[in-house]
Amino acid sequence: MNFNLNQDVVEALQKAKRFSAELLHRFHNVAAQTSSPVRDDQRCPQPSRWTAENRYEIVMEILKCKEPITQIARKHQVSDALMHRWRERFYEGGKAALNFETGAAAVSRSREQALEQKIEELEKVIGHRRSKSVF
Repeated sequence: MNFNLNQDVVEALQKAKRFSAELLHRFHNVAAQTSSPVRDDQRCPQPSRWTAENRYEIVMEILKCKEPITQIARKHQVSDALMHRWRERFYEGGKAALNFETGAAAVSRSREQALEQKIEELEKVIGHRRSKSVF
């Protein structure tokens, strides 16, 4: 049996991406049909872009644990789910910084781990969307 693990992972990611895009499209169609319009004065101003330095400062604020994440999120006008993702990425980056392996093996291993993590994230999204669309 001769196969390329990286190619299989890439193909799985592409299928998951297409499937999640289709589910997201269906979800938006249903949401658009059932939701009431939001007035302009009800909308929170959304920052269009966060720099790496901004994200770092916010994550450091989270790690200091002086306030709950939801309160920090509200203060910075960011969803708490996004802040959790930033914190997790920060932790992963910290793990990578402590990895003293060098060479192609380390790069290949970290890329494979990143792809596996992406697959897990997409599977969670797909599973979450499937459970919502069933009801």
